[in-house]
Amino acid sequence: MTTFGKRVLADAPPPTPPPLAARYRLPDGTEQDCRVTDVDPDMALFLTPDPLPPGTPVVAYIEQLGRVDGLTRSADTGGVWVEFTHDGPQRARFIRHLRWLIQSSDGETTPARRHTRFEPLQPRTSLLLPGGQAQDCELLDISLSGAAIRAAVIPRVGTTLALGRMRGRVVRHFSGGFAIEFLQPLQANELHRLLR
Repeated sequence: MTTFGKRVLADAPPPTPPPLAARYRLPDGTEQDCRVTDVDPDMALFLTPDPLPPGTPVVAYIEQLGRVDGLTRSADTGGVWVEFTHDGPQRARFIRHLRWLIQSSDGETTPARRHTRFEPLQPRTSLLLPGGQAQDCELLDISLSGAAIRAAVIPRVGTTLALGRMRGRVVRHFSGGFAIEFLQPLQANELHRLLR
């Protein structure tokens, strides 16, 4: 564990979110549900039903934190430690989500999201703007109710557009992009397909 919790909140011992539901995928394509605990920016304990050899690459989607990439390390009772290998914007986004989760579990913030957001495996897609103009974009994350997008064009709040086949409305801007809310929420199976 790192001292991240102490940097996020001044309390000691370092806070950590409660166990979270997750799903991980192995290099052979098999997927498994599990629980994740003792999360910090560098690693977490995956409570898995089957042992995983050290050095196994995994891609996981952790509830409320999104996608992580990592390598298995030492085993522990009922689980295996996974050291995260994500970096750059993906790591920064993970840390923001972890900070929010720790603070909200301590009652310091009010949860602002209705649905868990996930980072897609294939982030490049396109928008269809009003008037029929197509715009390449990057899908930063997605949930059943909306998505965060980075594009060369930042539509005004209230603009209705299409992200692939999903219609949505721009609800806010943030540094480097904007968020949309879908006019019709996705079904869970549609979201799972987008994350594969």
